[in-house]
Amino acid sequence: MIETKLEVNDKIGYLLFKKRIIDAATLDKALNAKFNDRNKLRRNLAQILVDDFDFDHDVIFREVAILYAFRELDIDLETIQPEYLETIRDMIEGGGEELKELLQ
Repeated sequence: MIETKLEVNDKIGYLLFKKRIIDAATLDKALNAKFNDRNKLRRNLAQILVDDFDFDHDVIFREVAILYAFRELDIDLETIQPEYLETIRDMIEGGGEELKELLQ
């Protein structure tokens, strides 16, 4: 039953279940709560687990951070090849002003 209800956005539910942070019954109830949520802004599964099922915020959202966090790339600008810099420069320039503002 759990697998049929999981959406791409509910990876966190599957992860929490696999790590045994939540059990199958809780995941099923939380998914039902999500699909039946009548709030204007549909809450995500992590927020439902914290708000409605009294799970520890830090425990749940630590797993969210692990799942969705971007890794950092540490580049030594002294050793990077000039053609790579040019490619990066072209991508940024082609992304428009909005991308440039986001990168600042």
